[in-house]
Amino acid sequence: MIRKQIYLEEALVEQIKKIADKNNISQSELIRQSIKHFINEEQIKGEDEDPLLKLIGLFSSDVTDGSTNHDHYIYGAKKHEK
Repeated sequence: MIRKQIYLEEALVEQIKKIADKNNISQSELIRQSIKHFINEEQIKGEDEDPLLKLIGLFSSDVTDGSTNHDHYIYGAKKHEK
């Protein structure tokens, strides 16, 4: 392990102590577990965040054949007929 020194607000230190005592673990272990949990959540969030998904619902259109004729709408290619 690598030792790190950090500054924490007094109220936060008091809460850490209470939670650590309640769970019968050291304050250091509680902080390590909390950081691991935070990192895992961030990694999961990052995997789920496909930037293209943010575009859903931003635009509206009367186009109903976009999946078939996307080249037409994007590049001006000839439309596919059904």
